[in-house]
Amino acid sequence: MKRQEPLPPRAQAKLSGDLAVCVACQGPGAIHLLNGLYDAALDHVPVLAITGQIPRDQIGTGRPQEIDQLRLFGDVAVYNQEVRSPENLEALLSQAVREALVRRGVAHLSIPSDVMRLPAPALPPELSKERFELRSIIRPPLSEILRAGKILDRASRVT
Repeated sequence: MKRQEPLPPRAQAKLSGDLAVCVACQGPGAIHLLNGLYDAALDHVPVLAITGQIPRDQIGTGRPQEIDQLRLFGDVAVYNQEVRSPENLEALLSQAVREALVRRGVAHLSIPSDVMRLPAPALPPELSKERFELRSIIRPPLSEILRAGKILDRASRVT
């Protein structure tokens, strides 16, 4: 599976309900993700897209492969941020995962290449799945589901 191909992870997430993750480089690599991400967004599939970006001090200079990735992903993503330092990566990553899962959509993080090369602070000893799990899933009581089923059974039309 190509690392810049969002369709297989999206299909896996759609079937499992889990978060899909795709990664791409800046410029053309980021653009290549869009078809699959729009497909995921329309299906309300949680996806985390992580893209590279040119160094922070070169953004806005017209450098080759420079695109405004936050603007590019703005329409498709329910969460769309740029990591500006290693210190804020953990907070932004946690928020991106939560937003993708809670809002059932695409979350995007853009990481400039100079930020990727900086020393990172120590991560917590464990980044367990519980950290990202939803704590407030609403489930109606079984009696209400059965009552709704009876109402639908009696109806002559469902729409």
